[in-house]
Amino acid sequence: MKKAIRLITLCSFFIVFCLFSSVYAQNVWTEASSNQDVFFGTQNKVTSDLHASKTYKLDVAALKKQLEKAPERGLSLKSSVVVAFPNSHGKMQTFTVYEAPILSKKLSIKHPNIKTYVGFSNDGKGARARFSITPLGLNAMITSLEEPMVMIRPESKRSVNYLVYDRNAHRNKKEDDFICSTEEKLKANANKSNTLKAADDQTLRTFRVAISSPFLLF
Repeated sequence: MKKAIRLITLCSFFIVFCLFSSVYAQNVWTEASSNQDVFFGTQNKVTSDLHASKTYKLDVAALKKQLEKAPERGLSLKSSVVVAFPNSHGKMQTFTVYEAPILSKKLSIKHPNIKTYVGFSNDGKGARARFSITPLGLNAMITSLEEPMVMIRPESKRSVNYLVYDRNAHRNKKEDDFICSTEEKLKANANKSNTLKAADDQTLRTFRVAISSPFLLF
């Protein structure tokens, strides 16, 4: 009898803890009063090539506070940090979060305000969230086997309003196609004497590169 009472008590405590964690995590998001269509494109200019189904206000400071105790992924530590993200249907989904650094330790120390994380959904459906927090705000990408990829990004630079949409939000895909002009530029410079030649001396070289992208890539 005592074992049964103890088991019921533990189960009740676990349920309350999960509910508390979920509610606490959702407090950083506030759905905008108007869910009208929002359009934006490159350089934060309003265009008609992307449709955001939901708009939310995010308390970035509160989110950073939640993430302070997130353990680094790969250190064999179980995370107790639970964070919620909205999906394109307007529902909140909770994730257990780990810090997932992409910068070297030296750069991480130099830029402590740039953080990257990975989250694993708590609903058992296998969704995964990858997101970064920088001085420009939050950028997130949520992938799932059952739903289209969901993107979350600021409405504009340093905005507290965030747009939540799935990858099918692109309307004019032909106009948004990637165009590589590298080949044309190489042809134009082919006859110039100062054109760099390819290194073909069989020497292994190590290069350090920094890549800047307007999209979340890691």
